[in-house]
Amino acid sequence: MKHQLEHYKKIKEDLIKQVELCHLYKDKINETLKEFKNEYESGLVDKNTYILKTNKFLERRSLQNWYSMYDDHISKCYDRIKYYEEKINEFSEKHYDKISSFSKAFMLVGIVALIFSVIFLLRPTITGLVPYGQEYNVVFEDGYTKEGSQWMEIKGSRLYERCLQVKSEVGFDSINIIAKVTSATDKKDLTFSLYNNDKDDDGPSELIKSCEVNKYNELWKSCRLDNLDEKDGTYWVCVSSPGGDSNTTYYTIAYQNGDSRKTALWTGENWQKLDRASYTIKAQFLENDTPRPKGRGIQFMKTKLKALSDTQISSHLGFV
Repeated sequence: MKHQLEHYKKIKEDLIKQVELCHLYKDKINETLKEFKNEYESGLVDKNTYILKTNKFLERRSLQNWYSMYDDHISKCYDRIKYYEEKINEFSEKHYDKISSFSKAFMLVGIVALIFSVIFLLRPTITGLVPYGQEYNVVFEDGYTKEGSQWMEIKGSRLYERCLQVKSEVGFDSINIIAKVTSATDKKDLTFSLYNNDKDDDGPSELIKSCEVNKYNELWKSCRLDNLDEKDGTYWVCVSSPGGDSNTTYYTIAYQNGDSRKTALWTGENWQKLDRASYTIKAQFLENDTPRPKGRGIQFMKTKLKALSDTQISSHLGFV
């Protein structure tokens, strides 16, 4: 009798979880479609891409069809929950189980252990810091440190080249550019670039220098530009795939709405700029160990150049 009662309770709990999941999925559909619409209305993607991403996400079903499917399952779950509640009440009236103090303590220990296990399993995996070399020091860092929760496409032929405006408080002769970019295809021509800032237009202007990424097995990708001679000021760091088809997505980059930074993307004809947005790009401004003239008003850090490495690939809709 006790075993049967526990079995009914377990079924009821599972049904309640299914109802909660259905509501969660309905909310997720709304949020995702809203994100797609915001991307299109903000000019981040064209109309064809917006339609393709929406159809792929909905698996070519209508929104109402998904709602009907989830609502129907919710209704069936509630019917079964009512049935098992009646069964549980019948057994409860006939049999009352008393849990000993030892059992309570054992259950409490189990719950605490479960909580710590879940926290440990969900904790982000961060690998060690990897030195790039000892001949350069990081003199200043400017980049987006908060990881984006959305993913924007990078197409071939530089279409949708994604850029983040950064500022260096000191002059620099090297820069390390790090970005959270997926490897969507086997085409390995991912390029990071450094641009001057157009003072009148406040967007990217002349290209200073570019470098190609060499390692593609990690989500965080980087490359370094050396032999520079740049002053402190505003610059743009950009991520693109120069070769290939402009209709094909070769990479995606992490993106975050609502930030105070400025971004830009190359539309194939001009730079389109956006405020209050960020791509997950970080710029490390470097200098050689050779002492610089005094009077800059800053004490240079003597931290060796290091770059973050993160093997966790965040899930994202519509891309591999």
